[in-house]
Amino acid sequence: MSYSRYEPMAPLSGASSAPASRRWAALLAGTALLGLALAASWISQRLIERFLSQLDVDGVQTARKVFERALEEQRAQAQSQVGVLAEDTRIRSTTMMANPDEATMRDVLKDLMATSGAGLMAVLDVNGKVRAVTGLEGLRDVDLGSSSVVKAAVQRPSAYIWTFPQQVLAVGVAPIRSQDQVNAFLVMGFEAAKPSLAAIRTSLGVSGAVLLGDKIVASGTDDPAALEALRAASGGDGDRDLTLRGGERMFFGRVSRVNESVAAAKIALVVPQHHQEERIYPLKLVIWTPSVAAALILALTIVVSRRDGKAS
Repeated sequence: MSYSRYEPMAPLSGASSAPASRRWAALLAGTALLGLALAASWISQRLIERFLSQLDVDGVQTARKVFERALEEQRAQAQSQVGVLAEDTRIRSTTMMANPDEATMRDVLKDLMATSGAGLMAVLDVNGKVRAVTGLEGLRDVDLGSSSVVKAAVQRPSAYIWTFPQQVLAVGVAPIRSQDQVNAFLVMGFEAAKPSLAAIRTSLGVSGAVLLGDKIVASGTDDPAALEALRAASGGDGDRDLTLRGGERMFFGRVSRVNESVAAAKIALVVPQHHQEERIYPLKLVIWTPSVAAALILALTIVVSRRDGKAS
């Protein structure tokens, strides 16, 4: 019995190229996956940055509203209390004296200021000139007759926000009457800005200051970087967003008038850019996880492809 000689069969055409094409397809798929993951992570990063910037804007706007409400409450308090104290027999009897001396009136004003917690007490004559003052010596002998708050006080107690070089006061003025005739005016002022700005800094993380030119009149922070940014904000126009530098940090800020009756003074509010970033830092890591995973998959695909290429 005879046997035919064994002859090995030649490989089929394209058999060796099939694994190579699959390797290239895997590499292309891995590269496309990485590109999509990077694009998605980058877009997510931009959205988060926009969200953080909006939080900065919202924080400053909220701080501004809180400050306005605090000023209004201080103004209402000054108006209410000055109306009550104008009826106090001590001040009425003193102003109705024929020739009351300044020292006597100052003693009465000091007693009223101690009991009321005010930062300013003064008596004006019927024409609006300061006859006696305690708490703010710069008003001594000043004529306030042309002031709108004094003119309004002829009929009933009134109150405004006054900005001085040293402080911002909610000032109330009330007539001191005798038989329906105005004999004098009582002036009463409460510190209006600094406590409010300090509370805003604590609750919202927004630093604020009242500015006269480039001078800080009242501030709610002692952070050097924030103070530098607040001073830099003094050159900004009203109601405009600002990007400011304070030390090594960047701040978002806004400057506007303290209120409609105060033209010279401005309120500046600043917050570190992306001040809520630490609270969402884990989220910023998570959005790049798909890109890292896609990069690892692509790297593994490259390694496997090279190993298969060598084996073939």
